[in-house]
Amino acid sequence: MGHLALVYFLPGLSPPLQASIRTRMRWLAYAFVLALTEAAPGLPAKKAKPLALSLLAMLNAQAVWFREGGGLLREDCTAMAVRMTLAEAGAPGKAQPASRRKPSHLSTAL
Repeated sequence: MGHLALVYFLPGLSPPLQASIRTRMRWLAYAFVLALTEAAPGLPAKKAKPLALSLLAMLNAQAVWFREGGGLLREDCTAMAVRMTLAEAGAPGKAQPASRRKPSHLSTAL
């Protein structure tokens, strides 16, 4: 939820603070683009940025809908988003399967 609040309140911040935050957001996106192109060397630049931004969106969305104690562990959910992104990027062998652990508090009855 923090990222959504940041984006919502960004226009009300001072121009220097807005510029600083936007620069940091771009730097983070660029770091993800670099990581993707390193994992999938043949990935076209036109596809790397949308994939990186999609991964960031999936990770940000976890803050809104993820529920501790639900059917997935946070680490497994994150790993799943990374695996999907790497698979789309064409990085075979880079994406490791998520753990098969089940949270101990879940009952077998649904």
